[in-house]
Amino acid sequence: MFQWGVVYRFVSHQLKEILDMRTEKHFYFALLLSIKFFFMSATISTYLYISMMSDISWGGFLADSSTYIWAVAAVTLFIFVGKQVIQIHMKIFSKIDEQFQKLINWYSLRYYKKHKKDAPLLTNISKYSMKMFGWWTKLSPRRRKMLLITIVLCYGMYFIGIQFVDDLAHWIDVVYPEV
Repeated sequence: MFQWGVVYRFVSHQLKEILDMRTEKHFYFALLLSIKFFFMSATISTYLYISMMSDISWGGFLADSSTYIWAVAAVTLFIFVGKQVIQIHMKIFSKIDEQFQKLINWYSLRYYKKHKKDAPLLTNISKYSMKMFGWWTKLSPRRRKMLLITIVLCYGMYFIGIQFVDDLAHWIDVVYPEV
C-alpha cells in the first residue's frame, strides 16, 4: 500500500536540504543556472518520451498533454537531483571566482613590481562594479531577500511561460485577426 506520508517527508527533506544551502556564497546564481538546467532537461525528456510513446496505439493523445509531462519532469528532477546539481554549479562558480582572483592578484603584483603603484585595472574594476552593483549594497537585507526571491520566481515563470508561446500566438491571431 502506497503511503503519502513517506513521500511528503522525503520531498520536504529534499527541499529543506536545498534551502539550507542559502547561506553559501554562490547559491542564488547556482539556483538560477540549475533552474535553467532542470527546464532544459525536462524539455528534452518530454520530447523523448512523447516521441517514444507516439508509436503506441494508446499513446497518441500524449502530445496534447506535453505541458503536464514537462512540469512533472521538471519538478521530479528538482526533487531528486536538485541539491546535487545546485552544488555542482556552486562549485563551478567558486572555481571561476578563485581563478579570477588569482589572475587579478598575479596581474597586480606584476604591475606593482614594475611601476611601484597600484594597477589602473583595479581602480576600473572597483569603479565599474560600484556603478553596476552599488544600488544593491544600499538595499536593506529584507529588500535584498525580496528582490532575490522575485528574480528567482520571475526567471522560473519565464521558462514556464515559454511553454505557452504557441498558444499565445494562436490566441492573438484569433482575437486580433487584422494584425
